[in-house]
Amino acid sequence: MSLTQSIIRGAVTTGDRGAYMHPEEWRKSKYEEMPVGNAPLLSFAQRMSTLPTPSKIFHWTAQAFCKQRGSVTDVYTDMGITAYTSGGVLGTPLYLKMAAADAEQIVPNDILVVADTAHNLRRLLAQTVTVAGANSFVGCKLLETDTSNRLAQATLTWRIGSNAQPEMSNLPLALYEEPQWFENYTQIMMESVELGGREIKELDRLSDIEARSLTRALMRLRYKMNKTFLYGSIKSKTMKGSNNKLMTTTDSIYKAIQDNESANIFNYSTNATYSGQTWLQSGWDFIKMVLEQISRYSDGGEMDNSVTMLLGGLAWQSINDLIEDFGAYQITDATNKFGVKVKRLQGLFMDVDMIVDPTFREDPEFQRSAFIYPPHLIEYVPMTGRDIQYVPAAEIEENGWTWVDGRKSGWYVDCGIQYAGLNRMAWLNDIGVDSTV
Repeated sequence: MSLTQSIIRGAVTTGDRGAYMHPEEWRKSKYEEMPVGNAPLLSFAQRMSTLPTPSKIFHWTAQAFCKQRGSVTDVYTDMGITAYTSGGVLGTPLYLKMAAADAEQIVPNDILVVADTAHNLRRLLAQTVTVAGANSFVGCKLLETDTSNRLAQATLTWRIGSNAQPEMSNLPLALYEEPQWFENYTQIMMESVELGGREIKELDRLSDIEARSLTRALMRLRYKMNKTFLYGSIKSKTMKGSNNKLMTTTDSIYKAIQDNESANIFNYSTNATYSGQTWLQSGWDFIKMVLEQISRYSDGGEMDNSVTMLLGGLAWQSINDLIEDFGAYQITDATNKFGVKVKRLQGLFMDVDMIVDPTFREDPEFQRSAFIYPPHLIEYVPMTGRDIQYVPAAEIEENGWTWVDGRKSGWYVDCGIQYAGLNRMAWLNDIGVDSTV
C-alpha cells in the first residue's frame, strides 16, 4: 500500500483523527456473578467430620430408640375367638392383638397403659407374649375396672407404663436391639477447563485466562456437590456411564428422608390441619409442629439445643412476615459458621440458625422450601486419596492420551455423605403459601 498525505487544517480534536490513534482502556477488573452465600450444607459437612472410606460402597449403623408403644388391633377374652365387649373388672383376663413389631417390645410383668381416643387410660399386667406376625397377642389381666367399656373401642393405643416383678423373681426375658445398617456410595464429579495453546499465550485484556477458568470450575464443582448432597442424586451402584463403565451415585439427604422418614416432608398449603388458613394465621403453628416432631429424640450431644435451617429467599421473607405480624419471636445475628452468615430464630422449641442457601434461593422450584437438620448428623465421606483434587494437563503422550496444541485440566472428587437421625430432620415446602385445601 502506497503512502498518502493526510492533512488536518486548523485545530485538531479527537474526532478529527482515526479511532486507532486513541487506544481505549480495557480494565482488568471484572464483575463476576455467583449465587449469594456459600455452599452451606457442603461446608458444614466437611468441617463437622470427614471420614474417608477405602471403598466406593460404605456402610454404617444407627440405633433407633425402643419406643415402648404401639397400637392395639383388637381386644379378646381368649386367643382371637371372642371379642371383648364389656364387663372387665380387676383381674379379668384379656388378650390384646397387635402387630409383631409391637408385641416383641413387651415382656411378662410389663404394665401396659391402654388409651382410647378420648384419653381414657386402662392399666393391664402383661403375662404372656405370643409373637406370630399379624396374629401376635399379649395375654394380660386388668388392674382396674374397665368403666364404660373403654377397651371395647375401635381405636386403642398402648404404651409400657411400668414393670413390676414379684419377690424372688428371676431376671425377665431379655430383649436385644439390633442396630440398623445403612449404606451409601461415593460419586465421581468433575469439572474441566480446555484451552488452545495459542489462547493460553495470547495477550488477554483480563487476568490469566487459565487460572481464572480453573477458579470458576472449582466453584461450579462445589455448587454441584452442595446440590448433590441436598436433593440432586439418588443412590445407585449398578448404572453404566456413556463409556459403558460402572457409575455409582450417592444418596441425597432429601431422598434418604423420603425413603426412610417420609412423614418428615411437610407442605403447609396441602396440610389438612391448616385447612382454609392463611400463612399468617397458622404459619407459626406449622413451624412449631415441625420443630416439636423433630426434637423428640437426641444423641446426647452438646448440639441438641439448636438446629440449622437452610431455606430459600421467599421462605425467609415469609418467616419474617410472621415475626412482624405476631411479634413474640425474634431473629438475631449469630456468629458466622464456617464463613456462612447465620440468623438465629429464638423463642421456639429450640434455637433455629437460619441460612439463606443459594441452592434454594436461586432456583424458583425451592424458593419457598427449607431443610431443617442438626449439622453434626451429616458427615462428608471422600474416598481415600480422592477428595477434591486438581488434575493438571499432560503435555506429552502419557497413559494413552495424545498430545495436542492446548491444555485440558480441571478438578475431580469422589465422595458421598453419611447421615444419622433422619427422624430429626425435616423438609418443608410452600412456606408462605396459604392453604389450598
